[in-house]
Amino acid sequence: MISDLCILTEGDHEIGAGVLVNSLCRNGYQGTIWIGYRGSPPGWAAPEAHSAKGWVVGQDVALHLIKMDAGVHLGNIKPHFMQEVQKLAPDAQLLFYCDTDIVLNGHWNLVEKWVSGGCLVVEHSSRISRYHPHRQAWAAQAVKCGYGILRPLDEHINSGFIGVPHDQTDILTVWQEISISLKTEGYDLF
Repeated sequence: MISDLCILTEGDHEIGAGVLVNSLCRNGYQGTIWIGYRGSPPGWAAPEAHSAKGWVVGQDVALHLIKMDAGVHLGNIKPHFMQEVQKLAPDAQLLFYCDTDIVLNGHWNLVEKWVSGGCLVVEHSSRISRYHPHRQAWAAQAVKCGYGILRPLDEHINSGFIGVPHDQTDILTVWQEISISLKTEGYDLF
């Protein structure tokens, strides 16, 4: 299975990005890791990471660095970055995004099996009620954008990790559309 994984980083978060890459390599990840960075590239990355072939960092793992010029919080561009990577890697069967504060402690093939059943999202560790103003704003904006709420969740989904099968990447368009719509209406996402 061809998997591509996206990471966004800036400043000291490069340390977490390096730890995440190491944990992926150690636990059987095979594929391409795309690191979008703002500012200086991670100090641990070789210059080859900017080339077309990328930098080979483990058995069957290539690393590509992409300079980001976004003037907004990197958390606001996750779906956009994933869509850009999808254009660069059209053969990827699975597309993932992972925050730099996450470390993989189990074998990667379990994650691939999990997402092959559909879009994979992760519950946030803190309990945020469905009645919280942020969650209410997202739900209302989704409806405004023409998307219904099929099943209100008591769980709060975290955008720090998402896995999407190739045939379900429309979720990224929906995510981006709602994010842009919220921002346009003056809602401060971060």
